[in-house]
Amino acid sequence: MQPCGRWGAADAAIHPISRTATGTTPTPPRDGHEESPHPMASKPIETLRAGLPDRYLTPEDIAAMFSVPIETVYHWRKQRTGPPGFRVGRHVRYDPAAVRTWVQHQEATDAA
Repeated sequence: MQPCGRWGAADAAIHPISRTATGTTPTPPRDGHEESPHPMASKPIETLRAGLPDRYLTPEDIAAMFSVPIETVYHWRKQRTGPPGFRVGRHVRYDPAAVRTWVQHQEATDAA
């Protein structure tokens, strides 16, 4: 291990990070798993039809699903016209089942 930082060997003893010959920290292996883009960002309508994820949704998820600005999602919440959400501390979350029910209600209202 090479001494690194301004304290030399003392710094190397405190921060035992292996370094390459060029002095940079090597990139850890990715185990063949690439980070995928946001799962709902590609085709939000197909996401709704194929099934929602098994986690609570964020306002950003809702905006991506319906291809609307995030401000619209917050406006829906303020006016109580969008999918029902709830607070977790200071964060807003949406239950996927409640979002599905809201969408079905919207479809039934538009069809009538």
